Formats: sequence, structure tokens, C-alpha cells
Amino acid sequence: MTQPRPLIQPLTASDIPSQLQAGYARALQQAGEAMTVAVLAHSDTTSRFFFDRFYNEFFNGGAVDIRYKQMLRLVLSGLHGCRSCNLNNRASAIQAGLTSAKLDALQSQNYEALTEPDRLVCELAETLALTNPVGRLSQTHYESLRSHFSDADIVELGVTAAVLCGMAKFLFAFDLVQREDSCLL
Repeated sequence: MTQPRPLIQPLTASDIPSQLQAGYARALQQAGEAMTVAVLAHSDTTSRFFFDRFYNEFFNGGAVDIRYKQMLRLVLSGLHGCRSCNLNNRASAIQAGLTSAKLDALQSQNYEALTEPDRLVCELAETLALTNPVGRLSQTHYESLRSHFSDADIVELGVTAAVLCGMAKFLFAFDLVQREDSCLL
């Protein structure tokens, strides 16, 4: 496991704005560090976009069941090798109602133990992951997704993954997260 060493100094706990204190405390509790919150806290506009608009409004809101977004996020953080994300995402997925058996299947990439819609969402995550630079939604995969999700749902899942992948790249490039030993990024 690699510890983060960002060039941008994180704000101290006492300097974190009040609206980010709960998220900071939650990250400390779940992952043992809150570097992302402490660095994003430098920019009110950025932290409000990421935590309020993306997570509160889009990720936790929207038309797609939060459990699918949680699965998508867990598969991405597992493939990317972000230890900080894996710890935080697992805790959030449990709160959203994902079972231990489902979480274990996601972590081990044993998708056969999942329902068809679950498997399709996991496969979509694999298609969009940073570790798959040539990933492309195939006609067959789209048609299979379409049997369980509307086009609006598929777009919402795709944009969710796109933002998460972009953030993952930022987190790794700015050295804000702990990396698993398996991390390829």
C-alpha cells in the first residue's frame, strides 16, 4: 500500500470548512485518512461541485437505483486500485443495502453470483475503467443493458462512471489517495 504524498498541502482538520466536516470525519473513520477532502477543501467551488452537486444530487439522486451506482463505483475503484476509495465505497455500499455476499462477488470479480442487471453494470464499469483504454460499449452489451435499463439510465450510469474515472485520474495524479499494491495507475 502506498501512502499519499500530495504537493498541495491538505488543510488541517480545524481549517476544513464546516460544510465538509462530516465528510472529513466519515473519510477518517472509513479509510483512516481524509486527504481528498482536506485538499478539495482549498476550493469552495470545487468541493461544492464534487460533494454537493455530483454526489448529493447526481450520484445519490437521479433515476438509477443507488445500488447500481454503488456497484459501478466499487468495480471501478477495485480495478483502479484505490485503497482509500475501496474502503469508503464499501462502507457506503453497505449503507445503500448491498449485501456482504454481493460485495465479496464484486471484490473478487465473480460476477456469476450476481443477477443479470448487476453483471451488466459491472461489465459496463470494466468497459469504462481507466485500466481499459480501448473499452467500447458493444451492440450486444447495449442491447443486454437495454433489456433492464432505459437509455436515460444507461447514459446516467455512463456519466457516473466518467466522472468517477476522471476523479480517479485526478486523485492518482495529485497523489491524494492510498493505493493498493495491485494499482496499475
